[in-house]
Amino acid sequence: MKLFLIVSILSLLPMATFAADVTPAAEQEYEVNIDGDDVNVQEHYNYNFGRVRVGNSESATFTLRNRGRIPVYINDIDLDGDNAFHENDNCPRLLLRGQGCRIRVRFRPMDTGRYQAELNIELTGASDIEIDLRGRGVRRGGIDF
Repeated sequence: MKLFLIVSILSLLPMATFAADVTPAAEQEYEVNIDGDDVNVQEHYNYNFGRVRVGNSESATFTLRNRGRIPVYINDIDLDGDNAFHENDNCPRLLLRGQGCRIRVRFRPMDTGRYQAELNIELTGASDIEIDLRGRGVRRGGIDF
């Protein structure tokens, strides 16, 4: 029973989101690990760029790392949603054991308001990964109406 309780509590820990509702001071970097040979990873993440002045940009880098014993195929990396988000990466098609790659997302609002997108990482040999992105374009001084 104690083991079940410990496993249950530990399974809740990876549910945290990456960022609060504040604009990061510098580019942020986060690691997304593919850990088990049972090909299960946390599949859903959230990242909030916070309030960004119209015309300015903020970036975040997500490092995808294979910590399992089997290779993982990256079938596709795409970004769906508002055009204020842009993605570039250096990921190979095959991510070997211990290998990592970086996915950089830039948020640059061209008008005030809320923006959303989803970064989808389609994998073979592991569960697909989704990162929900959001941000808010604001006028100078951080106020929008």
